[in-house]
Amino acid sequence: MIAHELRGPISTIKGLAVTTRTYYDRLPDEEKQEFLELIEQESDRMLEIVTQASLAMKLSAGVLPLQMAQADLAAIVREGVGSAGLDEARTIDLELDDVTVEGDRTRLAEVVRQVVQNAGTFSPATEPIAITLERDDDEAVLTVLDHGPGIPDERREHVFSTFPNWRPSGYEEVQGTGLGLFISKALVAEHQGEISIEDAPGGGTMLRIRLPLGGTERG
Repeated sequence: MIAHELRGPISTIKGLAVTTRTYYDRLPDEEKQEFLELIEQESDRMLEIVTQASLAMKLSAGVLPLQMAQADLAAIVREGVGSAGLDEARTIDLELDDVTVEGDRTRLAEVVRQVVQNAGTFSPATEPIAITLERDDDEAVLTVLDHGPGIPDERREHVFSTFPNWRPSGYEEVQGTGLGLFISKALVAEHQGEISIEDAPGGGTMLRIRLPLGGTERG
């Protein structure tokens, strides 16, 4: 799966490089600039694939170190949303309570980035994504709600596996390794938390993450 995902951007970069080298003197500056931008985009895509694969393998092997400390989860959510790379026109509705957890700030921000990116990928660009954070007794509860096609009951555990090779109707051609939700679930588990999928009110997907407020022990 990783080889398949890498083949696309590698082929694109090679094609652009060959075309530029062959017709360099005849290409207008605007086209050269466009080629460079495409090479940069495809390079970023390759880097994301390699980064996700490396993180997934470390999680599977149980060798990913965590730097645990008291952390402002609302600030982490904002950081994760900001790094998700969604279109600037996308509406993100945030409703965040002040909640402190003990966790690895970088890894928790990665969880947020992955689940928000997933919501943006599999829902219409014109529809908002709603993100709420609240305290429920001794847990922090983060909810990400989108207005996409939703995930059937029989697929909900499957999408958390490595390389699930499934896309909802209308999104069959979406590129990506499919590792995002696997990584999210594994990182949440490292923090002794849980992640689940439910139907969103009015249609779509509601992904809910629960994290303990107190100290955690890896086991």
